[in-house]
Amino acid sequence: MINHFIFLVSLVAVTSYLLTGLAVKILSFFSVSDLPKERSLHTSPKPTAGGFVFILIFFSFNFLHDFEEILTFNWLVFSLGIALLGGLDDIKPQKVRVRLLGQFILAALCWYTLVEQALPINLPLISDYSLFLYLLIFSLISLLHINLFNFMDGSDGFAASQGIIFFAFHAIVFLFCDAEALALYCLALTSILVGFLIHNWPPAKIFMGDSGSYFIASQMLLVGFYGYQEIGYPFSLVILTPFLSDSIFTLTKRMIAKKKWWRPHKEHVYQQLIEKGLKPFQLNINLFIMHIFLFLPISAAVIYFDEYRTLNLLMSFGISSFIWYYLNIKLMDANFLKNNV
Repeated sequence: MINHFIFLVSLVAVTSYLLTGLAVKILSFFSVSDLPKERSLHTSPKPTAGGFVFILIFFSFNFLHDFEEILTFNWLVFSLGIALLGGLDDIKPQKVRVRLLGQFILAALCWYTLVEQALPINLPLISDYSLFLYLLIFSLISLLHINLFNFMDGSDGFAASQGIIFFAFHAIVFLFCDAEALALYCLALTSILVGFLIHNWPPAKIFMGDSGSYFIASQMLLVGFYGYQEIGYPFSLVILTPFLSDSIFTLTKRMIAKKKWWRPHKEHVYQQLIEKGLKPFQLNINLFIMHIFLFLPISAAVIYFDEYRTLNLLMSFGISSFIWYYLNIKLMDANFLKNNV
């Protein structure tokens, strides 16, 4: 089994690396580029829509290795639809309301037959109206997650690094749960991102674009859903706390300041750190270190210590909130990171 896993994972990683390299040339030829904008950290056009490589490899791998029990028709439609919606925005930017409406419809179609499985066993279902309410809630959560993750895809290799951490950890958890199909599924996603990250590592030769960030976010929802099914608790949230905290608190801060929070900006902590002089590769390395020493151990504690699950989950949000607040204070110091430039 181990040799089978290693072979498939290696094959996917190499394929991702080769196809991403080819995509750099093709996308450059057709001028599918991300031009520097108000919220951009790059200063020159870069090929984007690398997410199309994810789609091609993912669905090819799914065809070769049957994941029918995991990737139901709902999830297939959602994953492909959301990635193509992002790809459309990469090629020709769409209006915000068009993107949000498309995301919501796809999420609602996906959760329509899964919402009962996602609910806690002891949660009362009073009527069909209750199911409709839960469907609405799950769809809105999906929409929120997709966009929050997309907001954090603004620095070379940052979102891909977070994705690798997320899927690799879940693969280990599923192996311990004897859920081999889920483990292989997560390892395949990890391998896709590893192959892509070689080209996306600072200085990036290609961006994943909305097609990539939407697709990865959709897979995080799927993997998180099955993680909840296996463990009985949403431990996946712990691994996402650094991204969620920066997204949520920054947007809240903009709302309080009565700014147009939906507009592009460079007020996320990770953006300000780079503006101050932190190198993108340093940002990525710090993300890995933070997860290894903080959030992955807390995730493990959430899984294995039933009686302290909620406490550990709250602790992870507390730590990430403190880090966000501390860095915001430090960023006010004109000399912060001055020696790093």
